[in-house]
Amino acid sequence: MSVKKELTPEELEIKKAKKEQKKLNKPAPLKKHQVLYDNLGLLNPDKINEDDFISDLLRTVIRMRHNKINESLRQLRFLQEEEQEQGQQQGNIPFQDLVLSYTQNLLKLNHALVVNQQIKQL
Repeated sequence: MSVKKELTPEELEIKKAKKEQKKLNKPAPLKKHQVLYDNLGLLNPDKINEDDFISDLLRTVIRMRHNKINESLRQLRFLQEEEQEQGQQQGNIPFQDLVLSYTQNLLKLNHALVVNQQIKQL
């Protein structure tokens, strides 16, 4: 059987101080994407401006999407050429609709890149 020993006021104060010290030594919770932002700061010796960082990130995402749509368009063109070689003209309408949709999306992405660049220059 274990008997709990009552702590003296001084021991209670020491225990309380240790708890508070542990709380102070805990790292602060990181903001969203803070680790990425800090690591980029280490890679780039110049101070990273948050607005430039966001603008560059947006531009990168838009370009990635642009590349993906271009790849899809190349695949559709290949399928259309293959279909034309086989003389199957009746199935061409779905491909035309997809090409039109992808082309419209490319125009929107190009517009977004231009707007992003204009905002960055302000």
